[in-house]
Amino acid sequence: MSDKKHFMSKWAVGGGLLAGLGIGFFFLEKSALVFVGCIFVGLGFGLLVAAVISSNGKRQSVSFAANGKCQEVGT
Repeated sequence: MSDKKHFMSKWAVGGGLLAGLGIGFFFLEKSALVFVGCIFVGLGFGLLVAAVISSNGKRQSVSFAANGKCQEVGT
């Protein structure tokens, strides 16, 4: 992974966390659990975006043969 993509992944996680925090502040008066839930959702979204960024477009598909052995098929 290049340094730029690694740097962007960190920004994605932090940005998702801050977005969840900001959205959670709107629900803080109703319930503290919703506030914490928004933080977790933001963190999860940031991690998902970071994984997509770091994948770099290289996808490996896995094929199972009739004999039960796993074979990698590159794209």
